[in-house]
Amino acid sequence: MKENPSKSILILNKDKNQVLSLLFQLKRDNYSVISASRPSEATELLINNKIDLIMLDLDSLSNFDLNYYEHLKNDENTKKIPVILTLDSNQQTGINQIVESRGDELLTKPIDFEDLKNRISTLIKRSEIFEMFANQQVNQNSLEEKTKIMLVDDDPYMIKLFKFSLEKAGYECKSFTNPKEALEAFNDFLPDLIISDIMMPEMDGFEFRKRILKQTTIKLVPFLFLSAKSGEDDILKAYEYEITDYVLKTAGPKVVLAKVNAIVNSLKKQKSKAISELRSAASSVAMKVVPDTAPNFRGFEIQHWHQTFQGVPGGDLIDYFPVDENNLIIVLGDVMGKKWGAWHFALAYAGYIRSTVRAVIESSKDFSPAKIISAVNRMIYKDVKVSEVFISLSVIYLNNQSNLVKYCGAGDNPLILIDSFNGSIVKKKSEGLLLGFSDMSDYEDIRILLKRNDRIIIFTDGVNESRNKNGTQFGAGYLEKTLSEIRNEEKFLDNLKSAFISFTSNNFEDDVTLITIKKTTD
Repeated sequence: MKENPSKSILILNKDKNQVLSLLFQLKRDNYSVISASRPSEATELLINNKIDLIMLDLDSLSNFDLNYYEHLKNDENTKKIPVILTLDSNQQTGINQIVESRGDELLTKPIDFEDLKNRISTLIKRSEIFEMFANQQVNQNSLEEKTKIMLVDDDPYMIKLFKFSLEKAGYECKSFTNPKEALEAFNDFLPDLIISDIMMPEMDGFEFRKRILKQTTIKLVPFLFLSAKSGEDDILKAYEYEITDYVLKTAGPKVVLAKVNAIVNSLKKQKSKAISELRSAASSVAMKVVPDTAPNFRGFEIQHWHQTFQGVPGGDLIDYFPVDENNLIIVLGDVMGKKWGAWHFALAYAGYIRSTVRAVIESSKDFSPAKIISAVNRMIYKDVKVSEVFISLSVIYLNNQSNLVKYCGAGDNPLILIDSFNGSIVKKKSEGLLLGFSDMSDYEDIRILLKRNDRIIIFTDGVNESRNKNGTQFGAGYLEKTLSEIRNEEKFLDNLKSAFISFTSNNFEDDVTLITIKKTTD
């Protein structure tokens, strides 16, 4: 299957044979690939092309010089682009640690192309999710924030006149009489709109605009030329620089303000549309984080309930791994946080779990939840971006040929076991730390023997932390009380949901997710 037809890869490698081999393999997967043999050539390509991933061959740099890699990671325009470094030997002291600390990858040659393509796909997908998280973490409140405007003009009088008019209309306006100073200010002041004169002494407006277009962080900010140049040729030339609008200074502050209002209103509509589209996208990919239904697994009745926080996707995830007809692995995760941010990370994190669980399954027939969590923890600990997010995880292994269940958790809520004989409720608490804190964290399996009709329940924080009108949490004794009072086994989950909704008045604190597992055979 062809993937990522719009994704572009830059290869920096002086070995023509290696480049040709990489071109052949990557283009088969429909990647767009360009190459350079020198850092200066690569820099030029980065300026003129949208690059999604860089492959940097250290053997092509003198004495394994990491300066160019450090330059890429420190440059505002390239630091977010994922990098895969390649070299003939990994004996260069410290290289691996440097690369891992940046969240990138290091491969030794000869390259395993299947491994390479998997790493490329993972890095690009992760980059997309973090970019989405950074760029679209918007809500209705952000629409009401003051719009920030950058005003650039060498005439102090014009600055004073138009700045007064804009600030009176409620805009936050920062002014500069020198375009160079304005360019330097972008690090501390990211405007929603840029207004610039054209005729200025040290750097004219056209050059100012040209430099903005070379900076990925600000090139898409709406740009308005405010100039005394009224000739048709001047105006047409201005529009060649991808500007939003052109206004004559002679039109006066009221016309300028009307133009600004129109642009700002358009921006607000775009933000509202982005929210709507993101909600729609979240709904369409919900199955990637929480499946619609639990699988049928002989000898067990498995059900789950998932409710988003105020209708907005959050950080809970569920996954089921049918190893074969006799073995099933269940995963419940909770990325700390609410709304879009947690959902983006949950979406990325689900990929980590799936790939790691499959790797553990394929490498061992001893299906241990502790081994799975340890493997996920090591992977997350090495990823500097994901390791900054608090993540809890519960993993359960079921085998329908025996009565033994294995469970392990990382910073999760205690597993609840309901004994079918006497109705007693027992909590099984795993002592594993939240994922990503340490690569040396110890995780151990808890073994549970189930009888027919015994039931296991695992859940995320949204269940026990949601409150009633008096501020009392559902987990403060009410969860166990509800479980002990449910008499209708056939509608166990429905009764639990109804009790929870009644207790909270359907006003949850977070995503609500729980899984019930009932043993149906001896």
